[in-house]
Amino acid sequence: MTRKTMTIGLKSITALLAVLILFFFFVDLPSIGQAIAKQNTEYAWAYWPWLIGAWVFMLPILTAFIPAWQIFDTIREKGKTFCHENAGRFRLMGHCAMAAGIIFLCLMLIMTFQRASSAPLLIVVTPLVLLFFLALSFICRVFSHLVEEAAELKEENELTI
Repeated sequence: MTRKTMTIGLKSITALLAVLILFFFFVDLPSIGQAIAKQNTEYAWAYWPWLIGAWVFMLPILTAFIPAWQIFDTIREKGKTFCHENAGRFRLMGHCAMAAGIIFLCLMLIMTFQRASSAPLLIVVTPLVLLFFLALSFICRVFSHLVEEAAELKEENELTI
């Protein structure tokens, strides 16, 4: 597989994921919220606040796509992948994952205090989502560290030659 093919594949997957995320948060989620508001009128007040909260949760997720895209650009050129910039990009992606997890946890706690939460959402979904974003954040931080080490080794080798 060539570097160009890898880059095209990674960018295609990333673009598809971004479109699916946007579709979910701007089409599916509002229609689900409206259905809940119609079915349970006692939750109708929560439609807009929670929809805006969901959009705030979506922001760090989509923000992480920007450094990922930039990393994919460096993969295309041989010898450019292991650089300090990519280490910083992985670090930023880790921060975005951590922010998404924290925002989700805060939203679920607020929902619980407002008695607008169900037990399965709170007991099953919240810990799974939080664990996912914490693990993703940790993985990005590990990649950041590894890429940083590789960039330093590359610089040392270039100086030796």
